[in-house]
Amino acid sequence: MRIKTLTFYGLFFYLIMVSCQQSVLVKKEEPQALRPDSILYYQQKDIPDPLLDAVIGSGPDTLVLHTRLIPPPPPPEKFRRIEGLRVQVFAGLDSLNAAGIHYQLMNQQEDSVYFFKDKGLFKIQVGDYLYRPDADKKRQTLRNNGFSGAWVVQTMINVPSDSTQADSNSAVGPMDEKVFRIQVLATGDKDRAETLAEELQQSFDLPAVSRKVDDLYKVYLGKFITRQEAEEALKQVRTQGYTDAWIVKE
Repeated sequence: MRIKTLTFYGLFFYLIMVSCQQSVLVKKEEPQALRPDSILYYQQKDIPDPLLDAVIGSGPDTLVLHTRLIPPPPPPEKFRRIEGLRVQVFAGLDSLNAAGIHYQLMNQQEDSVYFFKDKGLFKIQVGDYLYRPDADKKRQTLRNNGFSGAWVVQTMINVPSDSTQADSNSAVGPMDEKVFRIQVLATGDKDRAETLAEELQQSFDLPAVSRKVDDLYKVYLGKFITRQEAEEALKQVRTQGYTDAWIVKE
């Protein structure tokens, strides 16, 4: 009886052990094969580039040309800066007032209008004039239009690149008798004008004359064929204290 009992328990434990081992074993499943149109199997192809393909695939017999491209020269400047005259309308610290005046002038004037800051002041100037009569005419026009404080200033101006050369050529032409002079004074005192003309002629050894133009007596010095000659003489005149002298063409 005892042997049967032991045999029974032994068989019972054996069956329990076998069942546990079977539950531990897990069947390994095979990975699922992807469909041929899956994105994992999509291989993007590069777009052919003829230039790169030719460079990469060039053999020893391929000739590569190296060309040096030289840029064209810059176009000639349309304007050049020389000493001349402008009509100054405003000079002050108020930028808003200056901007308002500049806007008015841009809508009224056909000449160039310049708005800039110089030595801490906002300035507005009009025109580019080689000769004082032209600047005086523009000054009077501006005063008639409400800018009563306009005045003529001497400064660097912008002129077309060929304008001064054309001016010189016309001055030496056989049919052009106009000359350049230096105007030193314009006054209503006849005696003062004549006295100054005599002093200038003695000081600079150049012809000096006093002429009545409208209601003023004007004193002119020199008689120059080209503007360049007049500018050289003008420098000497100003160094002698006549800082308001300027060049006129007659």
